[in-house]
Amino acid sequence: LVKNIVGAGMLCMPAGISAFSSSPGAVLPAITFTLLFGLASAYGFMLIADTCSRTGKQTYGDVWAKTVSPKTAWLPIVACLAKAGIGCMSYSMILGDCFSLLLEPSGLPPILCSRSTVILVLTALVLFPLCSMKSLAPLAKFSVLGVLGNTYVCFFVLLRYFD
Repeated sequence: LVKNIVGAGMLCMPAGISAFSSSPGAVLPAITFTLLFGLASAYGFMLIADTCSRTGKQTYGDVWAKTVSPKTAWLPIVACLAKAGIGCMSYSMILGDCFSLLLEPSGLPPILCSRSTVILVLTALVLFPLCSMKSLAPLAKFSVLGVLGNTYVCFFVLLRYFD
């Protein structure tokens, strides 16, 4: 979870800030909004945990059925599915942008370096097989490697900021 949140933030935050301002002062409002949204998200998770505790249920659908209506218990399930799908699409876009830029100077034909081709190839050959695994336990060591990579990038960014 940490690797996903921090990793995506490290890629998206600088691009987002530079898209609306070239001033270094734009970092402060960006960090403020990030913290506010993080606090709102934490509060929402606390409310969900409290509701699960009070109802004795363990899933969104069960809690919804008990507190709202059993007829619409499918709504939170669809919302979670949509969120996961949008997250997958976002990561595919980030990977497509990064890898297409990395492939451009390689001398490959432009069609192979295009963002669309890279997204399709990565989705078919990497992301789909990973999503089809019955257990993600074999990926645990790579998750730790990802967290260490994120930590390294954070320290490097701080070093560059203060030099």
